[in-house]
Amino acid sequence: MVKIGEAIENYIIDTGRAPQAGNMKELAVLLDSRDTMGLSLKDAWGRSFHYTARNISRKDGGYLSQYWVASSGENESFEGFLKYILKTGRREGEVIYSNGGFV
Repeated sequence: MVKIGEAIENYIIDTGRAPQAGNMKELAVLLDSRDTMGLSLKDAWGRSFHYTARNISRKDGGYLSQYWVASSGENESFEGFLKYILKTGRREGEVIYSNGGFV
């Protein structure tokens, strides 16, 4: 998950925005191939990671970019990213990596 985050951060450095993708396969296509060589798009339980991002326009013309990569964990329960974006809590079992660190 950290390697995926590093590849996303490299994309943000290169483009000024977080990549917009609906799933991990789309994300891998957008990321530079040197960052995704040998990168697993599945978690420890063999399920695809979840991904979302947002880019908020700043007054200076740039963007505030945020991204989230998640594993549903061993219990296979993932209820989406909204609670993390709104900072309203987390459920047990989910593992979230966002903007350079685990949530």
